[in-house]
Amino acid sequence: MENKHIFNSYGFNLALAILLLNDFILKDIYGSWLTGKLSDFAGLFVFSLFFIAVFPKYRQVVLYATGILFIFWKSPFSQPIINFWNHLSIFSIHRVVDYTDFFALLMLPLAGLFSKIVPKAPELKFNPILPMLVACFAFVATSRGKDFGFKVEKIYTYSLSKDTLIARMNSRLDSLNHVLRLDSLGEHSGKVYFFIPLDFYGEPILEISVQERSASETEVELIGIDLSRLIEEKDQKALIEEVEQKILNRLN
Repeated sequence: MENKHIFNSYGFNLALAILLLNDFILKDIYGSWLTGKLSDFAGLFVFSLFFIAVFPKYRQVVLYATGILFIFWKSPFSQPIINFWNHLSIFSIHRVVDYTDFFALLMLPLAGLFSKIVPKAPELKFNPILPMLVACFAFVATSRGKDFGFKVEKIYTYSLSKDTLIARMNSRLDSLNHVLRLDSLGEHSGKVYFFIPLDFYGEPILEISVQERSASETEVELIGIDLSRLIEEKDQKALIEEVEQKILNRLN
């Protein structure tokens, strides 16, 4: 079977090992643009080969569909789907909108070529179910969001209604960068949760909650930074101070 050749191939398993090593070890000890790109390149190669193995008669369809899905995933258009999924509280997922990641699409024709020659190449001698299951784990685990890199849990109280406060916060965000807006994560126990993609500073995401105590009093809790890429703790603290000074201290 062709799928056996792909799952047992040295190329598939090497790329799978790089993907797991990068996302579970290298990103934690050496988080940078390089580890981010490495995940995209290895991930696309493994993902496309996986589905070529499952649907060997639809090689070209798999390659084109993978490319389209990757472009959608890496675009702002996928954010509503990510928000909806994260609101389900099963496990969180994230991705970084970085159009230079599209260079990883070069792995698709390479995967297509590899899938054609792999039946004639040397292969590893073990049950193909093992790499297949490991690949399924990798697809889910490497898309999961990380825990907050820096928690603050600081509460601000404003003599404003919730709607007025949210409008002012959006106005303040707009004055800093016209693409910044509060993006809702849903409501729980009277609190409305939001995140702000802070691209005026970098890629971390700030999460806050807003709770109306009365018609003229609303609390905002600055929860912390949900890191999409690792930054030093001193930079996390600097980011929090910047948010407090530029946004939260100027809402009254």
